[in-house]
Amino acid sequence: MPRKKSGAAAKNQLTFSFEVSVDDVFTLEGGSPAGLSDFDFHLRNTLKELLDDAARRPVNPLDREEIAARMTDKLGRRITKTHLDEWTAKATINRRIHVDALRGLCEVTGDMRPIHYFVESCGLRALTPDLARCAEWGASEVIRRNLANKQKSLGIELENPTVINALTNRLLNGGNHD
Repeated sequence: MPRKKSGAAAKNQLTFSFEVSVDDVFTLEGGSPAGLSDFDFHLRNTLKELLDDAARRPVNPLDREEIAARMTDKLGRRITKTHLDEWTAKATINRRIHVDALRGLCEVTGDMRPIHYFVESCGLRALTPDLARCAEWGASEVIRRNLANKQKSLGIELENPTVINALTNRLLNGGNHD
């Protein structure tokens, strides 16, 4: 039971009154007052969206318990709903997702958004297999065009009578230099 303050003690207490506006609260750029970095804040958002979307999908919805059970089977160590909740919580920075768990979560749900966020936050591009094949085709097309241009350039040089005579003499002499 709380103690009642005597009249003399209550008179000697100081009271403070102050106002804080929303603009005075410090937050990281896109982060949170709990001390999450911008990267961690956005990764946790991506993980939360993935879990929410997995639960709401019309075909084969997965709740957090089912996702945790499947991750446990995949990783060979116990993953619980509490782990998933802590990995997405923005109020605490004590629990972070391990890289193998990140991969396992993406594989179990069939959603690679967190890995794409991770890779692209490093300035790289993450491509789906179809986009990777398109990129590879585009790169091979650029190489093919460069080779065609090089052949055309060499062909023009070979039309030079001096070069033709030098090559003819070399062939006739069995590959020996003049």
